[in-house]
Amino acid sequence: ARKMAALMQAATSSSAPILLKYDTQLGHTGARPVARTIEDPADELSFLALQLGVTPADAGVKTSQRTASPAAEDTAEEERLNALFDEDWVWLLKEAPTFASFLGDDRYNDRWPDVSPDAIERRHQHQKALLARLDKFDRTQLGSDALLNWKLYRRQVERELEEYPHRMFLVPLTQREGIQDESSLADSLEFEKVKDYDDWLARLDSFPIYMDQTIALMRQGITERRVQPRVTMQRVPGQIRKQIVDDPTKSLYFKPFLT
Repeated sequence: ARKMAALMQAATSSSAPILLKYDTQLGHTGARPVARTIEDPADELSFLALQLGVTPADAGVKTSQRTASPAAEDTAEEERLNALFDEDWVWLLKEAPTFASFLGDDRYNDRWPDVSPDAIERRHQHQKALLARLDKFDRTQLGSDALLNWKLYRRQVERELEEYPHRMFLVPLTQREGIQDESSLADSLEFEKVKDYDDWLARLDSFPIYMDQTIALMRQGITERRVQPRVTMQRVPGQIRKQIVDDPTKSLYFKPFLT
């Protein structure tokens, strides 16, 4: 790991340090503790903030520009910002049901994400509208913590919008994640109630739709010559073969019924 970090630092021709996290307790599947899902991006953002010299006060909005009675106004603007964060979080969980399941939210345990072209475009329009709403906030009325949250959130949305023209949604899987490994989702779920099993059965019933949508994306990707490098996909055929069984009870998707 140290050699890899050194190579990365040398390749960038930069004196800035490289953050490389290596965890021997995690594999390549999507199954991971919720705490780790939260800690990893927190560490990454903290590292970036430290190296980029991010300070709580926005460079373009000095604290001296705040109004003489900021307490009530700041509170109102910050509450409006927090309400937007909450609203968008609820939207995200509904749009990404498997992500919600990983986090322990079982409200959408009966469905897979909708990756149809219409759904992808709808989410893109949502992000555009979200960016416009963020830009309407009066940053002079945000405290230092709220201002930092605003900046990070806006950058995240802006980055997703910047990625959209590259149409990477047409490349929906790699050797580390994708529909060929969705059975690993069961490792992150709790099966204690009848509804837990009913939800899993509902997911299995709708899996062909999810598969057809994924195939359609990849075929369009081939048409547009947007595909993964050969080396990236070398392990995928083997991962797919593991899912093809003659005995349904041997399927990785049957694991919840064996516990």
